[in-house]
Amino acid sequence: MSTLVSQMASLKLSKVNDGVSGIFDLTTPCSTRPSSPVSETSSLEIESDTESEQVANAEAPIQIPQLTLLQTLVNAIVLAGKTRSPQETRLLNYLHLTPATPTDVQSIIPTLSHYPAVTDKLATNIAYYHACGAIPNASLDQILQHILAAGDAQQCLYESTKARLSYYCRRVPQHQRVKDMRRLEKQAEHRRQTMPAHLKERPGHKARPKDRMEVADSKASQPPSAESSLGGHFSRTRLHNGPGLSDRKRPKVCLPRNDTREVLTRVEDVAVVRDDRLEQHYLWAKTK
Repeated sequence: MSTLVSQMASLKLSKVNDGVSGIFDLTTPCSTRPSSPVSETSSLEIESDTESEQVANAEAPIQIPQLTLLQTLVNAIVLAGKTRSPQETRLLNYLHLTPATPTDVQSIIPTLSHYPAVTDKLATNIAYYHACGAIPNASLDQILQHILAAGDAQQCLYESTKARLSYYCRRVPQHQRVKDMRRLEKQAEHRRQTMPAHLKERPGHKARPKDRMEVADSKASQPPSAESSLGGHFSRTRLHNGPGLSDRKRPKVCLPRNDTREVLTRVEDVAVVRDDRLEQHYLWAKTK
């Protein structure tokens, strides 16, 4: 029996099937694949593909993520510690001139949440540039969500940003309107200065201004009287505060007080006036 097993182990059978010859080796372990021309070519192709991938990976340069200017400034401020560094001033200037993006806010918060100058400038940046239209609504929602999730525990930065958003959304349109008016005035002045001489208005040849027409009051209960438009209405009699409306005050006609003209009086007239004064004095004393 043992001789039969040894003979079968050393025997190699060849079989032709569909024009493909296959060699079966009985000494090969069961865990290995049978050797055949097809398997050998496929294994060679796999090995060549892996070698080409390794060569391509070796030749390709290693890509290092590049840091933005804001991320570089944030890292420099963190390395400087609590001491005031010039990088913090550069970061404040950057936030003053450039609208913040969601990536910038993620770099600053929560890394620099304990720097009040930076957080205050960031809140102003978000509110002002959103009111100007530089920060769209989608980016603003992402920024507020990140501040709410990664901000301080008391949510001071979130509340400050919301308050400044409402403030600048009211003030920026008014300020922009004033700037537009000033810009239009400057453009009109520039056009007047650069206008040719024969088209400029001369001060002596200006057109006569049209007479202004007074607009009648539509709320008046009675139409205006014709007497008010006549000349000399100031010399007419006026109603006084007497018992009846029909009583009219007579206009006073007298000489001015500081009159320097000479008046000739007769001696007889002076004597009559004195006699009247004596009689009145006597009557007054008698009634007492």
